[in-house]
Amino acid sequence: MEKDSSEKKLSKLKNVIIQELCDEHLAKQTIKESAPDFLKPYAHINPFSPDAEQQIEEILSILHPKAAKKHPDWIQKLIDKGLVDEDGRTVIAKSLESVASEIMKNNIQVTNVMLKRFVNGKTNKPYSMQSINLAIELANSK
Repeated sequence: MEKDSSEKKLSKLKNVIIQELCDEHLAKQTIKESAPDFLKPYAHINPFSPDAEQQIEEILSILHPKAAKKHPDWIQKLIDKGLVDEDGRTVIAKSLESVASEIMKNNIQVTNVMLKRFVNGKTNKPYSMQSINLAIELANSK
């Protein structure tokens, strides 16, 4: 029991020291100097800051635009299934109902606001509110 509590204390102490070093910018200069070239653009980011992931994504999108995340995960799943085109908007499935059903399969509550973003692949026009509401109704009935 004592060993567990001492390990927890050491772990907390290590995290506090790392946090203080990052906050005080003491470690940043040595990190920038010793980091490999591909990590230097990210060396200024405090890994403990709440927006660290967002900062990394912003830099990544600038340096490697093709690797940047283009769509939310729920839309990317639709693209991967072949229901929505690569642009994340054009429905290439038979109907908007199949898109709504697939979204529901991923345990996401489908709303008309979500489906408003999609356009009909045949006409390249937005779906009407009647079509959107009908697609939600049919998907819920399955």
